[in-house]
This record gives sequence, C-alpha cells and structure tokens, in this order.
Amino acid sequence: MTVANREEMLRSPLKTIRARCLDCVAGSRAEVRRCELRECPLWPYRMGRRPKTWPEGMPRWTPARAIRAECLDCCVGSAYEVRLCAATNCPCHPWRFGRRPQQERTRGTPAHVFTPRCTRQFERRHRGGGLATSFPQERARGSGRRDSEGSLIEENSIHDPKD
Repeated sequence: MTVANREEMLRSPLKTIRARCLDCVAGSRAEVRRCELRECPLWPYRMGRRPKTWPEGMPRWTPARAIRAECLDCCVGSAYEVRLCAATNCPCHPWRFGRRPQQERTRGTPAHVFTPRCTRQFERRHRGGGLATSFPQERARGSGRRDSEGSLIEENSIHDPKD
C-alpha cells in the first residue's frame, strides 16, 4: 500500500472497503465481483460504491459501520482486540472504530486544553513539587518540602535556614 493509496483510504470508507476486498482475494478484481461470501459485512460495498438494491437479510450499515463490523469479525468479536490491532498494513486499520480517522485524533480533547494561558496555569500549579509532584520516589523519600534553592528537605535532616 503506497502513501497515496493510504491517504485516499482516509478520505473515503468505500475506497477502503474496495481496497480490503482486493486485499482479501489477492488483488483480483474479477474475484471481488464474483465473491460469494455474503456473510461478510463488507460484501454489499465490495465494488467500492453503495448498492442500488440492498441484499435481503443484510443489516443496513453505513460503510464505516460495516468496516467496524469487519474488524470485530477479524478480532473474534473483541472490541478490546480491535483497539489494540497491530495490523497497520490492513486497509481497514484507520477506520476500525467505525468513524472517520480524523475525528479519532481530536475526539475527547477540548480546544481550550492547549491554550497558552492554561499551559501557564498548569506550570504554576505543578512547579513547586510538594505533593503535586509527578515523581512518586520524591514523595516517598521526604516530606515534599523544599528549601529556597529547590532542594528537597528530608524529614530526618536538620535544616538551618541561615545556610
């Protein structure tokens, strides 16, 4: 799979399905057309376009949901395994969650999280160390108090403020 093909698959789930079907039958377009595996969730979309008439007994999935169903099928029904899927060369890999890959990168991250003001506030809050430090070994060793130079003050040590 070339970079151009990968970018094309990110744009369209139908092109991704077509690439997956070609991958399944070793690149033979004639075999994709003659495919009789009607239990496959991708079967209605195997030609790279929406079917004019829907096959009887098939659920009416969107192309992205059909890719999700195919990934679940491949991972024996385990959503956890789909999340951990290591088959990055599979055409379906970017679409394995059943939604656009571009939405996956930004989902759950509010826009205000990375503003400079919030970053400065975070640094101010976590600069002092103390109990808010992210280093558990420092919390275990001492009381978490620091002297004027920023060195950790041990509980058992005697600290002379004149030093």
